[in-house]
Amino acid sequence: MKTSPVHVRRWGATVRCSVDAGGASVRIATEIANDGAACEARVRSTVIGPDGKSLVLFADPPALPAWGATTATQETHIVAPALWSLATPHLYTLVSEILVDGAVVDRDTCSFGIRTIRFDPDRGFSSMASRSRSRAPATIRIMPGSASRCPTACTSGDSNG
Repeated sequence: MKTSPVHVRRWGATVRCSVDAGGASVRIATEIANDGAACEARVRSTVIGPDGKSLVLFADPPALPAWGATTATQETHIVAPALWSLATPHLYTLVSEILVDGAVVDRDTCSFGIRTIRFDPDRGFSSMASRSRSRAPATIRIMPGSASRCPTACTSGDSNG
């Protein structure tokens, strides 16, 4: 498969959501790489809801230098989002398209859920209206660039849990 010199970097489209009483703020960042001559590009992001309705956003990032990169940011607000939970795993789809001279030269898609997750040591994890309590004691290990949750049995050498 041939890639255009101007393209979305691999894993370059990210979505961050925050939920409040008025709905959800959706922030999109699209990393654009240019492996060729300097040019101007436009980013078209389409957010498709679980109900199939679409919201289209445009961003005009700065001119792309030859063999350079930039990030285009966009933000929107969804008034009544379909929230993701274990019981109702509603997913949205982000379609990121890069346009050069009005033509689409690259397209990337990713799925995301809108949710709020909290952890309380006494109450466990909660995601909006639902709550899940871990049955096993846990060790939280934080390593550079990652975090993982592992039952104490897999770190203490006790195979009986």
